[in-house]
Amino acid sequence: MQVFDLDCIGTHLRIFIDTSSSCDEDFSHIRSFILDFESQYSRFISDNWLDRLNQQRVSSLPKDAKNMIEYAIKVAKNTNGYFDPTVGKRLTELGYGNKNISKIRSSSEKMK
Repeated sequence: MQVFDLDCIGTHLRIFIDTSSSCDEDFSHIRSFILDFESQYSRFISDNWLDRLNQQRVSSLPKDAKNMIEYAIKVAKNTNGYFDPTVGKRLTELGYGNKNISKIRSSSEKMK
């Protein structure tokens, strides 16, 4: 059994592969891919593609970003809006990702 662990994109990723063969090379590719993805698209990392887009409101769209947006729109349509890819602003207002717990409590109290 091969196990891959990585703290990334705001969570802990653990992959189990039932094999006696080494998966080190595969795990290395997975790690590189995910960390590259996180470095470009995490809203918690300054001066990456997403941060520049949010600041400047204009950018060229990388192919993988285009694919993610198209997929999110498709899922929203297929779920009749139950999945909503546009909730980021509201999550921020509620304190998601904000380390200041008093702001989170304040936002939650406003909702009552």
